[in-house]
Amino acid sequence: MKQHILRTVISGFLAFVLSLLLCGLVAATCLFHTIFDEQFVMNRLEQADFYEKTAATITDNMESLGIPGGIPAEVFDGFVTGEMVEKDVVNGITAAFEGNSSYQLNLTPIREELNQRFTAYAESQSITLTEEIQEGLNNLVEYCTTEYRQQVTIPFIETFGQIRMMFARGYNAGLVICAILCVLLVVFLFSIRRYKHRALRFLVYSFWGGALMTGAFPAYVLIGKTYERIHLSPEHVYNAFVGLINTCIHSLLIGSVILFVIGVLLMIGVPFLKKWELNRKHRKTE
Repeated sequence: MKQHILRTVISGFLAFVLSLLLCGLVAATCLFHTIFDEQFVMNRLEQADFYEKTAATITDNMESLGIPGGIPAEVFDGFVTGEMVEKDVVNGITAAFEGNSSYQLNLTPIREELNQRFTAYAESQSITLTEEIQEGLNNLVEYCTTEYRQQVTIPFIETFGQIRMMFARGYNAGLVICAILCVLLVVFLFSIRRYKHRALRFLVYSFWGGALMTGAFPAYVLIGKTYERIHLSPEHVYNAFVGLINTCIHSLLIGSVILFVIGVLLMIGVPFLKKWELNRKHRKTE
């Protein structure tokens, strides 16, 4: 009797540890292939029309900056394009995801193009570029350049990139270690149980426990929509961020459902295994 209780306690503990490992495996895999995947992030930004909307926002803000200096909106026509924004955003994300902390956005071509446009406009209006006017134009160039840099820099991308690098370093090794531990736990679980259908039942509990651990928090966040309350501007940056988080949450929920379904399939096999063991026992007694 005591041995039966001891085996049950040990089996329960093994099932709990196994559920933790399964949760870790699924969660790590989902994160690695969603928000920690460079190509995934870029694809989501493109689907959200992030680059074109960012270009439009930059153009509007530059036009507003030019109003006090008497620079008309048409001076900025065609200056900032979606392709231009995409190139700089992608370079910034790539540098962050690769841990390149020395990366700096090259703003020299932007300064030169703005200065050329402002000078050409002044000459077209027969405006003499005095020292005072030139200084004002130079200041406007810097304001516009700063606006461009702020808009094409993804918020918190450097910090996020550092977290991603730490995660990526241990991902493969962690995945292998977790998989090996899972196999060893399953083997040990079946080895201490005389009746294997009972071991299989504890294995089912592991998958269901892993499913609960994996899906509980994402389900809570999804129902509460807490991630939608973050304050980010402009709107297209907010929409891109919410879209990334939403996709990550859904991937975790899908992983949770997969674990639960596997548990259901294993549970269906419990009575068949039990019947097979009983038949085997009867044959031996005969």
